[in-house]
Amino acid sequence: MNRKYSLKTDYNRRGAVAELLASFHVKAFCTRSKYFSKYNWLTKKYSEFLKIHWNSIDLFRVNPNNELELFEVKTVTDSIKRIPDITRKSYYCYKNALALGIKVFVIFVSFHDNWQI
Repeated sequence: MNRKYSLKTDYNRRGAVAELLASFHVKAFCTRSKYFSKYNWLTKKYSEFLKIHWNSIDLFRVNPNNELELFEVKTVTDSIKRIPDITRKSYYCYKNALALGIKVFVIFVSFHDNWQI
């Protein structure tokens, strides 16, 4: 059975695709997997932060200077003109990250109206 999914209307799938594309682009780990324990190689400071905020972060990586970097991935569509939003939980997470000196980035992935999978 062949099934077509429209990234125009299926927001959950569009977010997952955007995070996957962004993770390859910036060489970061996606937190959609529910298995935090596989990242036991992180320093204790970063490990504790990620464990607390795991469900609020889209992507993370450790840069060559051994500093944690966080990424919030947002999707935009040509036909939808609205300001991307952020959950209160994610906002709190990134605010705490910045206070701890952790770098936070926003990645925008743009989908055209005719994208389908």
